Amino acid sequence: MKGIALGTVWPIEPHTKAKHEIIRRYLGAWFPIVKRVNPSGLNYIDGFAGPGTYSGSEEGSPVLAIRTAVQHVLPLPSLSFDFIEKDLARARHLESVLREKFPSPPSNISYEVHNGEFADVMERILDEFDARNQVLAPTFTFVDPFGYAGFPLGLIARLLAPPGSEALITFMASRVTRFLDEFHEEALDALFGSPDWRGARDLAGAKRVEFLLSLYTRQIRDATPARHVLAFEMVGRDGNPIYWLVFATKHPRGCEVMKEAMWAVDPAGDYRFYDSAAGVRRFLMDEGDPRWAREAQQLIWEKFRGKTVSIGQVENFVAPTVFLWRKRKLLIPLEQDGRIVEVQGRTRRLTYPERCVVTFSN
Repeated sequence: MKGIALGTVWPIEPHTKAKHEIIRRYLGAWFPIVKRVNPSGLNYIDGFAGPGTYSGSEEGSPVLAIRTAVQHVLPLPSLSFDFIEKDLARARHLESVLREKFPSPPSNISYEVHNGEFADVMERILDEFDARNQVLAPTFTFVDPFGYAGFPLGLIARLLAPPGSEALITFMASRVTRFLDEFHEEALDALFGSPDWRGARDLAGAKRVEFLLSLYTRQIRDATPARHVLAFEMVGRDGNPIYWLVFATKHPRGCEVMKEAMWAVDPAGDYRFYDSAAGVRRFLMDEGDPRWAREAQQLIWEKFRGKTVSIGQVENFVAPTVFLWRKRKLLIPLEQDGRIVEVQGRTRRLTYPERCVVTFSN
């Protein structure tokens, strides 16, 4: 795998801190929600786990994931954490860090550090499950590589197969653009699960990046069990993109929880949504900007114009889009300007209780 020459530990970047905080917040919600799917147990997989700490003693994603479970205020089921790291020195360092941080973990929490390539380790584990005619429990997979190889789409599809399973993938589209020659065709065919990435060779600059990102998100939606895919463009303080976090889930509720986690980490808007489903467009995640509400209102009305639908249908429609679900902020203006003509099942004007039914103008 192409990567960056690093030591056993290295300094943490600000965007990495933000990414870890997103993971922590999302897992805090995911553990109890998905417990309903399988009360007996859940899995967390970190495919490129690293050494567990950074050079300034900051904690890495494996530590934060376990700590989120240990400190959770709600009772959780059995949780299995698998951390995969191909570099032996880093894997050993991670083992020592976890022993130090969690010398006596709760009985419902177990973990294992695997030294090897992510794809090799997980394919072997999944093959063993298949041989026993067993299926993984609901699994959250975090794939955070330095490069673009080692996490083929076929493997992502297998990991997303169990009910309730989701994945968050660091996709370095700008790095992929450097390796579109014939020497890297096998790795890129595996990454995209398709030879269609070759179409990027005729493009340049931002158009090339947008083509590859749009293809990747579409392939996850079409070639894996995930039905909802969101891409979050991580941008630096200079406004330039660093990479994308691609989130894949089967349920619109997962999209909403992930967006809320993003917003909680950075309400100022250092992240942008990339919505390939609506065409190539970006939307700054800034709730204070009135444009987002106007755009969301227009999208809702265009979807449901002339129809009568439940408030839940509207929420489920908004969840996998780039927009935050702010019920009153989105629906009150629609009613005031006449695009919502009737609301059944409420006792007070300009309210939208969970079981109400909304009729939109034509």
